[in-house]
Amino acid sequence: MFWKKRKSRQEASENISIPRTEVQEPIVPKEAAGIEIDVGKKEPREEIETMSVAEQAIRDFERKGGFQDLPGMHKPIEVTQGDPLHAVLKNAHVLPAWLELQHEIRDEIGRLLARQAVQEPEQIDALNQKIDKYNRLVPSSLFQKRRVSAAMLQEHYEQWS
Repeated sequence: MFWKKRKSRQEASENISIPRTEVQEPIVPKEAAGIEIDVGKKEPREEIETMSVAEQAIRDFERKGGFQDLPGMHKPIEVTQGDPLHAVLKNAHVLPAWLELQHEIRDEIGRLLARQAVQEPEQIDALNQKIDKYNRLVPSSLFQKRRVSAAMLQEHYEQWS
């Protein structure tokens, strides 16, 4: 026959030799053998010299027991769900800019109603500019309000309250 007989897998694998590599131990200089080096450990005097004034004040406060009777000690920390920034602002009683503007617009409409005088168009235009700004700031179009007119100021005040 003109073709050669194919070798079985076992016969083929017997003829293949894979060189083995051994893992070498790291080379350590003879001087360093048996010597332990602790880089993180500092002498007490050196540690005091490198501390900042704030760190020294905190350490002194801690030695005097200043952290022992803090409010909320031994109570679990309340972890809020969602945006942590929102939770911090809420705890600090800080309103978002669009809500502050909403309160400002409501108060201004109330002042215009209290005057019972004929409102000048410039005042209504300035108020409508604030409403336009409010409509751009709100997080959803569901919170947007329509512009006010001098004739329907009482109805607008009820919508903003």
